[in-house]
Amino acid sequence: MINKDYVITAAHCVSTTNASDIILTAGMHNQLSTTEKNIRQVRTVQRIYIHPEYDSLIIANDIALLRVNISFTFTKYVQPACLPGGEPQPNDQVIITGWGSEVLGGTLSNTLKQAFTKVISNCDIYWPQVDNSRQICVANSVSGDSACQGDSGGPILYLFQGQYVVSGVASYVKDCNTQGNNNKPNVYTRVSAYKTWIRNIIE
Repeated sequence: MINKDYVITAAHCVSTTNASDIILTAGMHNQLSTTEKNIRQVRTVQRIYIHPEYDSLIIANDIALLRVNISFTFTKYVQPACLPGGEPQPNDQVIITGWGSEVLGGTLSNTLKQAFTKVISNCDIYWPQVDNSRQICVANSVSGDSACQGDSGGPILYLFQGQYVVSGVASYVKDCNTQGNNNKPNVYTRVSAYKTWIRNIIE
């Protein structure tokens, strides 16, 4: 969520052209929790904005905005993410989050997970189709912590001047382990490359 009316995600996550088919839930941590119901906010999507240059064949410009029908209300549990100010640099530590599985074909998590990982430079060495100016790659070569199936559209969070900014949107992975130097890093859409497009829509 980047303000009270808009959510950012990956374009490939949007599988319908009918906005009202999409339901968004804010303030959820454990999908099975019954005590969270009082803090969750459920909204229907009013309009879908897919980036006009999204290419599903090479998974480029994989970013979308969703406008909700009723504005979210900010609370202790529902807060917007900041758009990028400074950019994380190679080897900077960042956080990835999601409800995805831990292995390909595995079961999705009921509880939101997070992992520490690092920005990888020259990602096109691992993925020749990657445009480093529009995509950002992360990996944890020590623990192997990685995004996986079910994490698509989730964020890279980078601490900048005391605030976490959403620097990336999960796009694709090869597998769910980035340990060592041979496994390919996770590929995220670089949000800063699309700030003008985003602001033209939300402002």
